[in-house]
Amino acid sequence: MYQLATLGRSDHSNFFFVMQERSRICVVPRRRPSTSDPGGSYVCLAANKRAFAKTAMPVVMMSAWLLLVTGVIATAEVVVIVNPDVEVSSLDQQTVEDIYRAHKGKWDDGQKIRVVMLKNGPVHENFAKKFIRGTPEQLKSLWKKVIFSGAGMPPKIVHDEAMMVSYVAANKGSIGYIDSSTPHDMSKVVPVQ
Repeated sequence: MYQLATLGRSDHSNFFFVMQERSRICVVPRRRPSTSDPGGSYVCLAANKRAFAKTAMPVVMMSAWLLLVTGVIATAEVVVIVNPDVEVSSLDQQTVEDIYRAHKGKWDDGQKIRVVMLKNGPVHENFAKKFIRGTPEQLKSLWKKVIFSGAGMPPKIVHDEAMMVSYVAANKGSIGYIDSSTPHDMSKVVPVQ
């Protein structure tokens, strides 16, 4: 039986757990090792709780603190991207919000807007806070209402930023968002004022 104690927020993949397995104390990645391979990808630091508290716990706590700090510091600016065929040189904050709240469905040239969103993660959270002025949960709830009422089509959900760039580049009228450090040669970054 595994007993897990979270060090950091469990919704980010770069955080880890402390696991007590039998009499060993181990550090494991966020994803728990499979029961078929309990000796999988984790490191045992101490033979018991007392030894762990004296030797390994300071290292684990410092590592957890560093992950929290670097996770916050490493978060760059979120930028909006569009398909290269979209004839727009910049957008204002309200237009982006209207698009992602399903209040605007067509570009000024009449082309249908295809909304693309990340499934989750820090870039998705930052986008929701900055451009939608809400949380990812509020954004998800809003789109459920739009879909249920028949007022619009669901956004395309992608799992990572590389998929976001590829989808936006390949589909006319698409709009998405990425971290500014993500390669985006195939799509067009649009400044938001």
